[in-house]
Amino acid sequence: MRTMQTTGELLGSGRSADVYAIDDEWVLRRSRHGDGAASRAALMKYLAGHGYPVPEVDPAHPACAGPETDLVMRRLSGPTMAQAMLDGAMTAEEGGAALGRLLRQLHSVPAPAVLAATANGGPTTRILHPDLHPENVLLTADGPMVIDRTNAEVGQPAPDWAMSALVLAQVALGFPPEVSVGVRPGLTPMLAVAGSDAADVVGRLPQARAPPGRRSGHERRGDAPGRGRRPRQVRGRLTVLHLETRDRAARDR
Repeated sequence: MRTMQTTGELLGSGRSADVYAIDDEWVLRRSRHGDGAASRAALMKYLAGHGYPVPEVDPAHPACAGPETDLVMRRLSGPTMAQAMLDGAMTAEEGGAALGRLLRQLHSVPAPAVLAATANGGPTTRILHPDLHPENVLLTADGPMVIDRTNAEVGQPAPDWAMSALVLAQVALGFPPEVSVGVRPGLTPMLAVAGSDAADVVGRLPQARAPPGRRSGHERRGDAPGRGRRPRQVRGRLTVLHLETRDRAARDR
């Protein structure tokens, strides 16, 4: 079995992969479990071809040691959206609206034929993230870039909205006030971008759970107190936010 060599400084590690510097232009994302780097690269190329903001990929780069483990991507500079919100460089309202626009733009891209053929959603089938939150968006000089496209899923958009809303609501309810107070106001503008999908977002919340064995980042770190109370409070909070968004839109008409 060939031993894969690293190519430079370890820049970061996630749930299933490590990211190494190659040079000033490129980074290597190396999966520890062989989770389909080639198909991920193909999807990212497809999305970029439709104008969606994802990093440029180079599957033929010599640093790629295995098509199922290695993905070479353009090296980007800038803070994550989460860091910008914590630092005050971006308000929660701006972050929530930006997340909403990224979801809306993603759902406007038709699913590739190879993915659409496996879905049962008919003409409403769209590409889903389904884990878009402020840690997965990098704020570059060219605008927001979605940096973590772990899974290629297709379906109807509402569960995707629900998962992003759920992550923000978990932070608003489960993190210390110095963190949650900067996130809570972002929910309303995100749901406002959802528009007519917002009512269905709340109804989809019971289905918007991570797959077995998969937890959100703060749950894996064990730093979100009060998890036992979360489901009812999250659903209630999002219901209120949806009603506030609906009423505000009605007043503005």
